[in-house]
Amino acid sequence: PAPIASVVAMGSVAWYTAAMGALRQRAGWQETLQLMEELEARHLADVITCTACVGVLGKVAMWRRALEVLKRLEKQSIEPDVVIYNATMSACERSGEWQQALSCLCNMPGHLQAD
Repeated sequence: PAPIASVVAMGSVAWYTAAMGALRQRAGWQETLQLMEELEARHLADVITCTACVGVLGKVAMWRRALEVLKRLEKQSIEPDVVIYNATMSACERSGEWQQALSCLCNMPGHLQAD
């Protein structure tokens, strides 16, 4: 079968997100990162695709990569939401990196934090 990245290379953002969802089921983090690179190169990355990527990375306990995705999102001036922060904190927690999860929570913009 063709690599997932080549199948969706010309697809929409929804296709990329769906592909990442499928990759999450089989812990395909390398392919997910390839898809994110394609999205970023095409200036199509958004908070939804980044959250899908972080979900895959969290499943395989790649908390550093998950934090990198969140930071790249912020650098691209894409407004993060509570869902991506939660996914990033979950990735840290799965790796036993509670300090990183707490740091992520502390760095979350005030308007996203619970009252």
